[in-house]
Amino acid sequence: GRILQCGAGSGSDGNWWTAREIVKAGGLGPLVWSQGGAFRNDPGGDWNWGIQPCKPGVDLDWDLWLGHKFGLAPKRPYDPERYSRFRKYWDYSGGLATDLLYHVYAHLAIALDHALPYRVTANGGQPVHNLKNDNREVPTLFTMQADYPDQSTCLMVGTQEYEDGIPDMVRGQKAVLTPGGPGLVIRPQRPFLAEMLEMANTLECFKGAELRTHKDGDKTVLDEILVKPRYSYDHMGNWLECIRSRRQPTMNAELAYKVMVPIGLSVLAYRQSKTVYFDPVRETVVDRNPLG
Repeated sequence: GRILQCGAGSGSDGNWWTAREIVKAGGLGPLVWSQGGAFRNDPGGDWNWGIQPCKPGVDLDWDLWLGHKFGLAPKRPYDPERYSRFRKYWDYSGGLATDLLYHVYAHLAIALDHALPYRVTANGGQPVHNLKNDNREVPTLFTMQADYPDQSTCLMVGTQEYEDGIPDMVRGQKAVLTPGGPGLVIRPQRPFLAEMLEMANTLECFKGAELRTHKDGDKTVLDEILVKPRYSYDHMGNWLECIRSRRQPTMNAELAYKVMVPIGLSVLAYRQSKTVYFDPVRETVVDRNPLG
Protein backbone atom coordinates (compact mmCIF):
# COMPACT_ATOMS: atom_id res chain seq x y z
CA GLY A 1 0.00 0.00 0.00
CA ARG A 2 0.87 3.67 -0.19
CA ILE A 3 2.54 5.54 2.67
CA LEU A 4 0.73 8.83 3.30
CA GLN A 5 2.00 11.68 5.46
CA CYS A 6 -0.55 14.46 5.99
CA GLY A 7 0.95 17.94 5.70
CA ALA A 8 0.17 19.06 9.27
CA GLY A 9 3.76 19.45 10.43
CA SER A 10 2.96 19.82 14.13
CA GLY A 11 2.04 16.15 14.09
CA SER A 12 5.79 15.50 14.01
CA ASP A 13 6.48 17.71 17.03
CA GLY A 14 7.81 15.18 19.52
CA ASN A 15 6.53 17.20 22.48
CA TRP A 16 2.95 16.25 21.64
CA TRP A 17 3.79 12.57 21.52
CA THR A 18 5.33 12.99 24.95
CA ALA A 19 2.16 14.81 26.03
CA ARG A 20 0.15 11.82 24.84
CA GLU A 21 2.16 9.51 27.11
CA ILE A 22 1.55 11.83 30.06
CA VAL A 23 -2.19 12.02 29.39
CA LYS A 24 -2.50 8.24 28.94
CA ALA A 25 -0.58 7.63 32.18
CA GLY A 26 -2.96 9.88 34.11
CA GLY A 27 -0.26 12.49 34.68
CA LEU A 28 -2.80 15.30 34.47
CA GLY A 29 -5.66 13.44 36.11
CA PRO A 30 -8.94 13.05 34.20
CA LEU A 31 -9.07 15.29 31.13
CA VAL A 32 -11.25 18.38 31.55
CA TRP A 33 -10.67 20.73 28.62
CA SER A 34 -8.07 21.65 26.06
CA GLN A 35 -7.55 24.68 23.89
CA GLY A 36 -5.59 26.02 20.93
CA GLY A 37 -5.88 28.48 18.09
CA ALA A 38 -4.50 30.29 15.06
CA PHE A 39 -4.25 34.06 14.92
CA ARG A 40 -3.38 36.59 12.21
CA ASN A 41 -4.04 40.26 11.57
CA ASP A 42 -3.83 41.39 7.95
CA PRO A 43 -5.25 44.91 7.43
CA GLY A 44 -5.63 44.18 3.72
CA GLY A 45 -7.58 40.99 4.35
CA ASP A 46 -6.03 37.55 4.69
CA TRP A 47 -5.96 35.35 1.57
CA ASN A 48 -6.18 38.37 -0.75
CA TRP A 49 -3.38 37.04 -2.90
CA GLY A 50 -2.45 38.61 -6.24
CA ILE A 51 -4.74 37.83 -9.16
CA GLN A 52 -3.09 35.27 -11.44
CA PRO A 53 -2.92 36.21 -15.17
CA CYS A 54 -4.58 32.99 -16.34
CA LYS A 55 -6.65 32.47 -19.49
CA PRO A 56 -9.23 29.66 -19.40
CA GLY A 57 -8.82 27.38 -22.39
CA VAL A 58 -5.23 28.54 -22.87
CA ASP A 59 -3.31 27.85 -19.67
CA LEU A 60 -6.14 26.94 -17.27
CA ASP A 61 -8.74 24.18 -17.42
CA TRP A 62 -11.39 26.07 -15.45
CA ASP A 63 -13.99 23.28 -15.57
CA LEU A 64 -11.50 20.75 -14.24
CA TRP A 65 -10.43 23.18 -11.52
CA LEU A 66 -14.06 23.55 -10.42
CA GLY A 67 -14.56 19.80 -10.56
CA HIS A 68 -18.28 20.22 -11.21
CA LYS A 69 -18.32 17.01 -13.25
CA PHE A 70 -17.31 15.21 -10.06
CA GLY A 71 -19.77 17.05 -7.83
CA LEU A 72 -17.04 19.10 -6.14
CA ALA A 73 -18.14 22.69 -6.86
CA PRO A 74 -20.95 24.27 -8.91
CA LYS A 75 -20.31 25.15 -12.55
CA ARG A 76 -19.92 28.90 -13.05
CA PRO A 77 -18.22 31.34 -15.43
CA TYR A 78 -14.52 31.97 -14.85
CA ASP A 79 -13.93 34.31 -11.93
CA PRO A 80 -10.29 35.42 -11.48
CA GLU A 81 -10.85 36.25 -7.81
CA ARG A 82 -12.39 32.88 -7.04
CA TYR A 83 -9.47 31.18 -8.75
CA SER A 84 -6.70 33.24 -7.14
CA ARG A 85 -8.35 33.74 -3.71
CA PHE A 86 -10.28 30.51 -3.42
CA ARG A 87 -9.99 30.23 0.37
CA LYS A 88 -12.51 33.07 0.74
CA TYR A 89 -15.36 31.02 -0.75
CA TRP A 90 -17.38 28.13 0.66
CA ASP A 91 -17.42 26.30 -2.68
CA TYR A 92 -13.68 25.61 -2.40
CA SER A 93 -12.78 26.12 1.25
CA GLY A 94 -13.73 25.44 4.85
CA GLY A 95 -12.24 28.77 5.88
CA LEU A 96 -10.26 29.09 9.07
CA ALA A 97 -11.25 25.62 10.24
CA THR A 98 -9.79 23.63 7.37
CA ASP A 99 -6.89 25.92 6.49
CA LEU A 100 -5.51 26.85 9.91
CA LEU A 101 -7.25 25.10 12.80
CA TYR A 102 -6.58 21.69 11.28
CA HIS A 103 -2.88 22.31 11.93
CA VAL A 104 -3.64 23.19 15.56
CA TYR A 105 -5.93 20.29 16.26
CA ALA A 106 -3.42 17.89 14.68
CA HIS A 107 -1.14 18.06 17.71
CA LEU A 108 -3.95 18.40 20.25
CA ALA A 109 -5.49 15.21 18.85
CA ILE A 110 -2.18 13.43 19.45
CA ALA A 111 -2.13 14.58 23.08
CA LEU A 112 -5.80 13.60 23.50
CA ASP A 113 -4.97 10.11 22.18
CA HIS A 114 -6.82 10.53 18.87
CA ALA A 115 -10.28 10.66 20.45
CA LEU A 116 -13.33 11.20 18.23
CA PRO A 117 -15.95 13.71 19.43
CA TYR A 118 -19.66 13.05 19.75
CA ARG A 119 -20.79 16.69 19.60
CA VAL A 120 -19.41 19.77 17.81
CA THR A 121 -20.57 23.39 17.84
CA ALA A 122 -19.19 26.45 16.06
CA ASN A 123 -19.68 30.21 16.04
CA GLY A 124 -18.03 33.29 14.58
CA GLY A 125 -18.48 36.09 12.11
CA GLN A 126 -16.87 38.77 9.96
CA PRO A 127 -16.06 41.73 12.25
CA VAL A 128 -13.89 43.55 9.67
CA HIS A 129 -13.63 41.90 6.25
CA ASN A 130 -16.92 40.60 4.89
CA LEU A 131 -18.96 39.87 1.78
CA LYS A 132 -19.83 43.53 1.23
CA ASN A 133 -16.38 45.13 1.54
CA ASP A 134 -14.11 42.20 0.63
CA ASN A 135 -16.20 39.76 -1.42
CA ARG A 136 -15.55 37.18 1.31
CA GLU A 137 -17.97 34.39 2.25
CA VAL A 138 -16.13 32.54 5.02
CA PRO A 139 -15.83 33.99 8.55
CA THR A 140 -12.70 35.79 9.70
CA LEU A 141 -13.50 34.92 13.33
CA PHE A 142 -14.26 31.28 14.11
CA THR A 143 -14.66 29.33 17.34
CA MET A 144 -15.40 25.64 17.66
CA GLN A 145 -15.95 23.29 20.55
CA ALA A 146 -15.67 19.51 20.36
CA ASP A 147 -17.07 17.35 23.16
CA TYR A 148 -15.85 13.79 23.76
CA PRO A 149 -17.37 10.61 25.23
CA ASP A 150 -15.19 10.98 28.36
CA GLN A 151 -17.03 14.31 28.90
CA SER A 152 -13.93 16.44 28.27
CA THR A 153 -14.02 19.23 25.70
CA CYS A 154 -11.65 21.01 23.31
CA LEU A 155 -12.02 24.68 22.38
CA MET A 156 -10.31 26.13 19.32
CA VAL A 157 -10.33 29.72 18.13
CA GLY A 158 -9.14 31.27 14.88
CA THR A 159 -9.14 34.83 13.61
CA GLN A 160 -7.53 36.78 10.80
CA GLU A 161 -8.13 40.14 12.47
CA TYR A 162 -6.33 39.84 15.81
CA GLU A 163 -2.93 38.27 16.29
CA ASP A 164 -2.67 37.83 20.08
CA GLY A 165 -4.54 34.64 20.87
CA ILE A 166 -4.81 31.84 23.38
CA PRO A 167 -1.97 29.37 24.03
CA ASP A 168 -2.12 25.64 23.46
CA MET A 169 -3.12 23.89 26.69
CA VAL A 170 -4.30 20.49 27.87
CA ARG A 171 -6.09 20.75 31.22
CA GLY A 172 -6.68 17.85 33.56
CA GLN A 173 -8.30 17.90 36.98
CA LYS A 174 -4.90 17.68 38.67
CA ALA A 175 -2.59 19.67 36.36
CA VAL A 176 -2.32 21.67 33.15
CA LEU A 177 0.16 20.95 30.34
CA THR A 178 1.61 23.60 28.03
CA PRO A 179 4.57 23.74 25.63
CA GLY A 180 7.46 25.58 27.23
CA GLY A 181 11.01 26.11 26.03
CA PRO A 182 12.31 22.97 24.40
CA GLY A 183 9.86 20.70 26.23
CA LEU A 184 6.65 20.68 28.24
CA VAL A 185 5.60 22.43 31.43
CA ILE A 186 3.13 20.77 33.81
CA ARG A 187 1.68 22.97 36.54
CA PRO A 188 -0.26 21.26 39.32
CA GLN A 189 -3.66 22.42 40.51
CA ARG A 190 -3.72 23.69 44.09
CA PRO A 191 -5.91 20.90 45.58
CA PHE A 192 -3.55 18.25 44.16
CA LEU A 193 -0.11 19.65 45.01
CA ALA A 194 0.89 16.77 47.29
CA GLU A 195 -0.48 14.09 44.97
CA MET A 196 1.20 15.62 41.92
CA LEU A 197 4.55 15.72 43.76
CA GLU A 198 4.21 12.01 44.48
CA MET A 199 3.20 11.31 40.87
CA ALA A 200 6.15 13.34 39.58
CA ASN A 201 8.48 11.06 41.52
CA THR A 202 6.81 7.75 40.63
CA LEU A 203 5.14 7.85 37.21
CA GLU A 204 7.24 6.58 34.31
CA CYS A 205 6.00 9.43 32.11
CA PHE A 206 7.80 11.91 34.39
CA LYS A 207 11.06 9.99 34.57
CA GLY A 208 14.01 12.35 34.08
CA ALA A 209 11.86 15.47 34.44
CA GLU A 210 13.04 18.52 36.37
CA LEU A 211 10.91 19.28 39.42
CA ARG A 212 10.71 22.89 40.51
CA THR A 213 9.65 23.19 44.11
CA HIS A 214 9.67 25.56 47.05
CA LYS A 215 9.59 25.12 50.81
CA ASP A 216 6.57 25.93 52.96
CA GLY A 217 7.97 25.36 56.41
CA ASP A 218 9.06 21.73 56.46
CA LYS A 219 6.86 20.85 53.48
CA THR A 220 8.10 20.64 49.89
CA VAL A 221 5.58 22.16 47.47
CA LEU A 222 5.63 21.38 43.74
CA ASP A 223 5.54 24.38 41.39
CA GLU A 224 6.26 22.87 37.98
CA ILE A 225 7.33 19.70 36.24
CA LEU A 226 9.61 20.37 33.27
CA VAL A 227 9.63 17.46 30.84
CA LYS A 228 12.48 17.41 28.36
CA PRO A 229 11.95 16.46 24.70
CA ARG A 230 12.02 12.69 24.18
CA TYR A 231 11.27 12.46 20.48
CA SER A 232 12.51 14.35 17.47
CA TYR A 233 10.86 13.92 14.09
CA ASP A 234 11.52 15.72 10.85
CA HIS A 235 8.15 15.73 9.07
CA MET A 236 9.51 15.15 5.57
CA GLY A 237 12.28 12.89 6.84
CA ASN A 238 9.81 10.80 8.83
CA TRP A 239 7.72 10.28 5.71
CA LEU A 240 10.70 9.28 3.56
CA GLU A 241 11.98 6.91 6.24
CA CYS A 242 8.54 5.28 6.44
CA ILE A 243 8.45 4.82 2.67
CA ARG A 244 11.62 2.76 3.07
CA SER A 245 10.61 0.91 6.24
CA ARG A 246 6.86 0.57 5.41
CA ARG A 247 5.97 1.75 8.89
CA GLN A 248 3.24 4.34 9.42
CA PRO A 249 4.41 7.98 9.68
CA THR A 250 3.48 10.41 12.44
CA MET A 251 0.57 12.02 10.55
CA ASN A 252 -0.67 8.89 8.82
CA ALA A 253 -4.03 8.57 7.06
CA GLU A 254 -5.91 7.29 10.12
CA LEU A 255 -4.74 10.12 12.36
CA ALA A 256 -5.35 12.67 9.60
CA TYR A 257 -8.94 11.40 9.35
CA LYS A 258 -9.45 11.64 13.12
CA VAL A 259 -8.22 15.23 13.02
CA MET A 260 -10.54 16.03 10.11
CA VAL A 261 -13.68 14.72 11.82
CA PRO A 262 -14.16 17.61 14.31
CA ILE A 263 -12.78 20.13 11.81
CA GLY A 264 -15.26 19.08 9.14
CA LEU A 265 -18.11 18.88 11.64
CA SER A 266 -17.33 22.41 12.83
CA VAL A 267 -17.77 23.78 9.30
CA LEU A 268 -21.06 21.91 9.04
CA ALA A 269 -22.18 23.25 12.43
CA TYR A 270 -21.29 26.84 11.50
CA ARG A 271 -22.96 26.77 8.10
CA GLN A 272 -26.12 25.13 9.46
CA SER A 273 -26.19 27.20 12.67
CA LYS A 274 -26.75 24.13 14.79
CA THR A 275 -25.04 21.55 16.98
CA VAL A 276 -23.80 18.55 15.00
CA TYR A 277 -23.78 15.08 16.57
CA PHE A 278 -21.40 12.29 15.60
CA ASP A 279 -21.48 8.64 16.60
CA PRO A 280 -17.82 7.83 17.41
CA VAL A 281 -18.49 4.08 17.28
CA ARG A 282 -20.31 3.96 13.92
CA GLU A 283 -18.27 6.98 12.76
CA THR A 284 -21.18 8.79 11.13
CA VAL A 285 -23.19 11.99 11.60
CA VAL A 286 -26.44 11.36 13.50
CA ASP A 287 -29.55 13.38 14.34
CA ARG A 288 -29.31 13.24 18.12
CA ASN A 289 -26.87 12.79 20.97
CA PRO A 290 -25.46 9.26 20.50
CA LEU A 291 -24.65 9.03 24.21
CA GLY A 292 -28.32 9.39 25.12
